[in-house]
Amino acid sequence: MAQTATRLVVIGAEDSIADKTVAGFVALAGGHTVIVRTSEPDRLSALLAGPDITLTPEGPDALIVDGLTTHQIGTAAGAAGIPLFELANQHTSLEEAFMEMTHDAVEYHATADVAVAS
Repeated sequence: MAQTATRLVVIGAEDSIADKTVAGFVALAGGHTVIVRTSEPDRLSALLAGPDITLTPEGPDALIVDGLTTHQIGTAAGAAGIPLFELANQHTSLEEAFMEMTHDAVEYHATADVAVAS
């Protein structure tokens, strides 16, 4: 769908959720983070920390960064002499964005409580 659609109109529980391009819809769902691998994740975290920036450890040598671009991260790490082994954009898929944007707008929910007749 993401490769063929140019515009999405999403309606949930009788309300309009979005009328956007595919890229705009994914961006609306918060569809951009950066994965950074380094031998100094604690030092890099301290350097990048700030308002509206989320830093999530991902294993012993990686961080998931939300709120900064690869250019901003690379420039800051280079100026501080912190080696980077990976610096890559991580994009949310259309399906992940759809689930994120519509989770509060579903009319019917499945439950785990199923009575079994004996």
